Amino acid sequence: MAHLKAQPRERIRLSAAGSTHPDSHALTYKCYHYPEAGTFRGTLTVQTGDSPDAQIDIPPDARPGTAHIILEVKDNGNPSLWSYRCVIIDIGNP
Repeated sequence: MAHLKAQPRERIRLSAAGSTHPDSHALTYKCYHYPEAGTFRGTLTVQTGDSPDAQIDIPPDARPGTAHIILEVKDNGNPSLWSYRCVIIDIGNP
């Protein structure tokens, strides 16, 4: 688990580049805000595609709280395997 600090209007960039699978299967990535786990009560949009990179813009009116961002990495094997990582962003607290 990683911890970051951010302020309103800040852009956070996350990267899962370097993720690999021991059998060299192709990987797909999904990154999302998991609001039930934190104390931040706003909406965070995670901008990502089918790439290991994501960015999150902290809203200008964000109130202090913690936001949990989940990275899901899945391989294309049969059966597919998933791996998850969590980044906790402490918003608005010095």
